Amino acid sequence: MNETNTDQNQKLRTSKLAIASLICVLLSTCLLILLVCLLLLIKDDIVEIDFFLIPIVVVIQVGILVGLILGITALIQIKLSRGCLDGTKRAAAALIISTMIIITAFGSLFAVARKYGSKLVCGSNVKGLGTVIKVYAHEYDGRLPTASNWCDLLIAHADVDPRAFRCPESDARVGESTYALNENVVGMKLSEIPGDVVLMFETGFGRTEEGRAGRVKYRQYFKPFIERQQSIERKQRETRKGDDKVYILRWNQVGGPEDLKTEYHKYIGCNVLFADCSARFIKTEDLDTLRWEP
Repeated sequence: MNETNTDQNQKLRTSKLAIASLICVLLSTCLLILLVCLLLLIKDDIVEIDFFLIPIVVVIQVGILVGLILGITALIQIKLSRGCLDGTKRAAAALIISTMIIITAFGSLFAVARKYGSKLVCGSNVKGLGTVIKVYAHEYDGRLPTASNWCDLLIAHADVDPRAFRCPESDARVGESTYALNENVVGMKLSEIPGDVVLMFETGFGRTEEGRAGRVKYRQYFKPFIERQQSIERKQRETRKGDDKVYILRWNQVGGPEDLKTEYHKYIGCNVLFADCSARFIKTEDLDTLRWEP
């Protein structure tokens, strides 16, 4: 009888799914602990590593969910094996850990993703507009778009989406811009402007006490933008948006250092585009070092 039990125990195999689920959850947990420690160290004053945070959060979320699914699958597999597979404790441990993290930490992870994701989108908008301005200048004798309608020109001639002019952390709507060109360089040739001079920056200019008194459909860009739409459904959708009210002056903004705003990023800093078309997030304490004149 003892020899029979020994043979059965030797034949009992551990479910690979149970092992994989536990490994997946443990690795995600370790990564979560590292992320928490990292956030505690950097707080809100270090912005250079923001681009690494979103991928880390996504990896953690995916890892936990995959571990949870593998754990459930492993338990079902073990039960259906009729005693040929072991690993119940491993699968159960993976389920318990992943469930605890989902209950306690996923809300915070989504908040981190939303917080840093918005900042990344704003930075991407600025960088993208820099690329578009460079292309526009190349096609128009090297000159920047005119100050009076630079937003409209970029949409009309460089196929820019109107949403690219808004920081997602701001209260701006489609048809409004939270970015302004440096008044000291408009009309110049891009090649004549030193690379470290501010070209574009975040601003709060254009919001007035009279409120949103204009409409998107009256923006210069709107009609040709709608006519370019390939999809009838999208064209109808954008046409309806044309009735949205906007601040009249919150478009084609041009200004100087006094118009620069950090409010969209909790006054930590703001995104700035330079004449060499590089974009950087500049902390509030470093804004005085920016060069505004060629």
